[in-house]
Amino acid sequence: MRFCCPNCGRDEEILLDRNPRCRFCYVEMIAESDYSQLWMSPYIAIKRMATISETFGIERARTDGRFKKEREAWTTGVFALALSKLNGEQWWIEIETAKRKWPQKTNKTCLHVLEALTRSHRFSIADGDLILVDNGWYVTHAGLLRLARRSRCAGIDVKHIPALCSQETSKWVFRAAVYKTRLCRGFVGHGDANPSNVSPLVRGAEMRVAETRAVNRALRKAYGIGICSVEELGSRAERRLSSAQSKKPPQTANGSHGGPKLRDYLCQLIRQHQLDPNLVKAYAVDFCGTQTLREATREQVQSFVAHLADRAEKDRNSLLCQLNSYLPSKGSAA
Repeated sequence: MRFCCPNCGRDEEILLDRNPRCRFCYVEMIAESDYSQLWMSPYIAIKRMATISETFGIERARTDGRFKKEREAWTTGVFALALSKLNGEQWWIEIETAKRKWPQKTNKTCLHVLEALTRSHRFSIADGDLILVDNGWYVTHAGLLRLARRSRCAGIDVKHIPALCSQETSKWVFRAAVYKTRLCRGFVGHGDANPSNVSPLVRGAEMRVAETRAVNRALRKAYGIGICSVEELGSRAERRLSSAQSKKPPQTANGSHGGPKLRDYLCQLIRQHQLDPNLVKAYAVDFCGTQTLREATREQVQSFVAHLADRAEKDRNSLLCQLNSYLPSKGSAA
């Protein structure tokens, strides 16, 4: 049976000992759990959110994407306490599991693979370490970084390869080396990105995508993770978009040479993520630092669109909170 040390985070397989102690911290270790049928008191969730608010401030705790799970748990905890006051019964909060998150996509094979991943690498569904895509598990960049931190990774060295990079064509290749210990010779991984193998949502951010892919491959090699990371996947939407555009006649009158317009791409982002166009416009003016959007340069608008696509893809809830801050106050409407 596997046990984990609550002090240093070390986990190992231990036999014939029901109450083992960590060999390094001499602290009693905790048996590993798959979080099934595990319940939490609503007071714990509320206390956790109060601690975050005291540490980072109320505004950051309310809008920062890192505390999304804590906000959801706080809301559920308040609702559970309200039900307890109404009917006199005691309510608890259930831990999120894969079956509850993807009830129609999880079969026995997926659950067996998930069990092996959680046991060997301590990945968490609730923290977003794993994502289920087309009945297959993919590890996320955040999950790999958390694994490296738990394993006390000594360092990660990332460099671009100038001979294989081209800023004009947005083609980037990076080399990453992960050092598990100070004496480790390093586990090397390479990652590439160009407009043909990235999603339209991150178009213009190919350099960051290539860096992330290189780090993911190096971390997967270092810690023996056989499944692919979701950031390394190619864009199926990109292939569908390019095939649809190939059927259209080239538009050379406006100098776009058949490429998609920046405004059309922004409209596509707004429709895809169901954003308010007026709030997005106000956010763009604030981002570009101009009085009106017409005064912004094309480079500023391109930078804003790439920033908007990145935030919408990684943390849509945080983006919505940012957009809601541009809503007019009720006093000004009167």
